[in-house]
Amino acid sequence: MTKAPVETWEAAIAAVAGGLSERKAAKAYGISRGPFHQRINGLVPLEARQGPQLVYITEGADRGVVEMVRYRALHGMCVGYEELRSMLRVAAETAGTRPLADDFPNDKFTQRWLVKHPGLSSRTAQLLDVDRASASTADVVLHYFNNLQSVMKTLALLDKPNRIWNCDETGICPQGRGRRAKECHRFTFSRV
Repeated sequence: MTKAPVETWEAAIAAVAGGLSERKAAKAYGISRGPFHQRINGLVPLEARQGPQLVYITEGADRGVVEMVRYRALHGMCVGYEELRSMLRVAAETAGTRPLADDFPNDKFTQRWLVKHPGLSSRTAQLLDVDRASASTADVVLHYFNNLQSVMKTLALLDKPNRIWNCDETGICPQGRGRRAKECHRFTFSRV
């Protein structure tokens, strides 16, 4: 039998309430007798889908998690994978539709949740040390500080050091203080 809309279930239940037998109502409306019996007795909600009912997070809690992820992303605080898992666990505990396993949500559930919400994207971790080292040339650093100085002048921050916060990464650079090496013999090098 095919998937039936909620209206079909309601009409069949109304027919049974009107005196028709469950078997005849199921046959008349083209629905399976087992799921129909479960819906009549209130064991399964009318809008339940076929298959296992593994609903851990209600629609409202689900929307809340999506809203929280988007809010944090708009404010520059992207959610990490483990943090997303903990948010999903809290939402499932709050909803309390089913008892949770100790490892809930596992990777499979989290990946399926991300697929269910295509508006959210996840980034793979990358090693940025190489890119930072190649991008922090003398010209780039000089341009940055010249730009910073002009911005500080326009905002009148040069004489107010208590309003300047160190929020950049100029102090974290993998290049370090390298020295020039002078070539000695054929296979050896000496630091100057």
